Amino acid sequence: MNIFTKKLGCSVIALGMMCLTSCASYYKPINAPAAPYTYSEQADGLAYSYQYDMLQLNGNKKYAKRELKNNIKVVAVKVTNTTDSTLHIGNDFKVMLGNLETTPVPPTVVAQKLKQGVPIYLLYLLLNLNFTTTVDGQVSESKFIPTGPPIAAYNLIVAANANSRFKQELITQNLLDKTVAPGETVFGLVSLNTLNAAPVRLMRRKPILSATTQQ
Repeated sequence: MNIFTKKLGCSVIALGMMCLTSCASYYKPINAPAAPYTYSEQADGLAYSYQYDMLQLNGNKKYAKRELKNNIKVVAVKVTNTTDSTLHIGNDFKVMLGNLETTPVPPTVVAQKLKQGVPIYLLYLLLNLNFTTTVDGQVSESKFIPTGPPIAAYNLIVAANANSRFKQELITQNLLDKTVAPGETVFGLVSLNTLNAAPVRLMRRKPILSATTQQ
């Protein structure tokens, strides 16, 4: 009597290998205050530092790859107000890349462009185990184990939650929404349409009559 048990079909194995190399990723907060700032400037009543490649530095590889694809850089910025007046970054300053003014990409647009795919993990529904026992060339027993649905559900939840946390941080830490009191230091994020780590500058839009730079 010849008994043969088949655990998985080749097509399912191939699908499994493909899926296991593209699991959903957790989102690790950028945490702008902890950024390793390496570039600094001081002008127009502000002392500021900035750091590119924050997604890559924090291990968010899926989002970092989509930065490159979409020509976007998420930059962490540290700003100190050196005047005697309260300043609003978005209203009182314009963002410059080198010597050219640039319009930062809105947080909701960045979140949409850089998010990791969610529906793709429905492919895990096909990743199931099917045990078949063959006796003398005849199927004597077949057992199907639906392993795909829980794996799919897990990845869908992880990806959706990661995208939500990414979007929330971009919105709550939007540099252009920050107000800085005299002598105060704040941290934020700004997203720029650039592939290169061009110098970032904050230039005063117009003089603020009551503002004087502290010596």
